[in-house]
Amino acid sequence: MRISGRSCMSFYTRQTKICCVRCGPVDAYLNGSLPFLDGPPCTPKGMWCLAKNAHILLKNDERKCSCVPQCMDSSYKEMTIEEQVWKNPPFNQHGSIKYSVQAPQTRYTREIVFHFQDLVVSFGGAAGLFLGASFISFVEILYFVAARLFSHISGAEDNKTKTTATTVTQVKQAGVSHETLRIQYLTAVLMEDQKKYDSTPSQYYH
Repeated sequence: MRISGRSCMSFYTRQTKICCVRCGPVDAYLNGSLPFLDGPPCTPKGMWCLAKNAHILLKNDERKCSCVPQCMDSSYKEMTIEEQVWKNPPFNQHGSIKYSVQAPQTRYTREIVFHFQDLVVSFGGAAGLFLGASFISFVEILYFVAARLFSHISGAEDNKTKTTATTVTQVKQAGVSHETLRIQYLTAVLMEDQKKYDSTPSQYYH
């Protein structure tokens, strides 16, 4: 969810404060001392309750609160405390405080997910841009290659079958002797003459 700067500095900042108050001093919430958008006006008793629990609001007291942070928010925690006391004048009338601030660290992780469909889309876009091809073009190429291969295999099988049949016929004809072929020829001639004779009517019957 993106929030504009003006809305963040006005509305969402107040909502964050409301959430922190509810997570902080429970007595203030129970006593009805929430002078915010969705609470009743704060009474003198509620103001005293807030003043009593001001340290909890300021330090947050290591409470686990799921409130949304403000747009510009900084929190500091005490890590080490060192004290040095000067007993002799003139330093006994002065004090010094040393703060060591550790800069916040932000870690970003980035995951690039590249699936198979993304790869196909990339190749298709490159082919369409440089070659003018599309997915249908590749399908047509595969279809023509498969059809050509199938017709070549079918033609080779048909030629092999015809060659085998011709060879068997020639072998059978080569095995017949000349005398047998001559007898078969004469028999066919005699049968033809017999048919002609039978079909011609005889003159002796007239």
